[in-house]
Parts: sequence; structure tokens; C-alpha cells
Amino acid sequence: MLSYEILIFMRDEVSKDDNWRVQEVLAKAFDEFCKQTGYEKSLPVIDEWLQNSNPNVRRAVTEGLRIWTSRPYFKDNPAEATKRIATLKEDSSEYVRKSVGIALRDISKKFQS
Repeated sequence: MLSYEILIFMRDEVSKDDNWRVQEVLAKAFDEFCKQTGYEKSLPVIDEWLQNSNPNVRRAVTEGLRIWTSRPYFKDNPAEATKRIATLKEDSSEYVRKSVGIALRDISKKFQS
């Protein structure tokens, strides 16, 4: 089980690594934490990470939870996903903005009529 202490270490230390592969592991670990904890129970942590000053941390959320609406809670509450993702549409980091665009596109494809 991925503990909260490990998640904090990953947020504060692993996120500083320049290697994109390491950042992919961070995103996957974040999703695993949310899966184990429960996505709805993880909302405070998700929101905290989305507001973090490090773009790698913000991207770990947008990328790690893709496709957001395939995840429990967000599947039944897609507006909760889009509301959170959309806050980063004009992020200062291009890296984050690209991830946000892909995540929103994923959701829109899933909910086309």
C-alpha cells in the first residue's frame, strides 16, 4: 500500500527530477494512491496537488488520473473532473497545459452524443 508519507516524499522530492520517465512514475503513483484511498476521499489531496507550485506535481494529477472519467467517482461525476482540470487551462507551464488539453479532450470524446 502506498502510504501518505511516501506520497509526500514523492511530491516533495521525486517531482524535482528532470527525467520525464521519473515524472511518469510520479503520475502513476499518484493514481495508485487515489485508487487505494478512494477517488472521492482523495479529493482534498487532488486539489492540494493541483495548486502546488511545482508544475511536475500539477501534471502528475492531470496525467495520472487520465482518463479521469474512467475512474470511480469521476465516472459518475464528470463535472467534478472537468472543474478541477479546467483550473489549469492557462497554467504557466506548457507541460501542464498540454496534459490538461489531452485530459479534457479524453473526457469530451467519452461524452460525445
